[in-house]
Amino acid sequence: MKRRIKYTVGIVVAALALTIPFALQAEGMTLEELTEKVMDLIAVQERTDSRIAAIETRISVPPTLPPTSTLTPTLTPSSTPVPAASLVVSRNMNVRKGPGTNYKVMGIASKGAEFPITGQNRDGSWWQIDYKGEKGWLYAPYVTAANAGGVEVIIISTPKPTATPTATTTPVPAVTVPRYELEDIFDEYSANDARADAKYLDKVIEVNGVILDIEKIGGGFFSGKEKYEITLEGKGFLTYLDCSLPLSSEEEVLQLNAGESVTLRGELYFGSSTIIGMRDCEIIKE
Repeated sequence: MKRRIKYTVGIVVAALALTIPFALQAEGMTLEELTEKVMDLIAVQERTDSRIAAIETRISVPPTLPPTSTLTPTLTPSSTPVPAASLVVSRNMNVRKGPGTNYKVMGIASKGAEFPITGQNRDGSWWQIDYKGEKGWLYAPYVTAANAGGVEVIIISTPKPTATPTATTTPVPAVTVPRYELEDIFDEYSANDARADAKYLDKVIEVNGVILDIEKIGGGFFSGKEKYEITLEGKGFLTYLDCSLPLSSEEEVLQLNAGESVTLRGELYFGSSTIIGMRDCEIIKE
């Protein structure tokens, strides 16, 4: 459109240039007046060009709209998943019901087996694991744990030891060793040897009598080890009782003297109407 207007104005100017000589003659204008008019026409053309340019600018440039605010969505940072705590068994070991060897064994964990960690005891010496759907415990020094920094501490009370039933001791009645006078034993053997043997032979008895002699015997090749032998007076001539005592009784034996009364306890191994033999004897103090 701008070019068309300029073209039109140019034609007008050219037409004026052609008609100037004739106009000057017809109007009686001088050359200076004509020049002034031409300058007016040029100023008009320049103003026209400026208006045309402003119109074209308004037509070609769209109106400036206020910027629309674009909301940028705020992205919430996604949390990085924390790996679960777990352990690998370093050697075959027992799985227990609690953190200690005083708890019952609930299974076996084989070397290389892996378990999720669900807790730990107060000092970290045992790990709690998920063992076949139950809570089991493994000794920490025998496993390798991973990602176990924030494992929960499990407080478990120490189990009370199972009370061992106290055996009721049935009192054993004291065995009463029968005591006899030596003279009475000789009388029974004189009356009936068989009946006397049934009563005395191979039985432990206590005998009251009077000391006839005290002697330390034995120690030889044929006589055996040393021992003491106390001889008690029998009933009549050539009747007596021999009672052997171990050397451990020496202190007590040496306090005795011939002619004193004494009570001896031992096993009767031989009996007759003249000689009675007893062994493994001891001195009974009243």
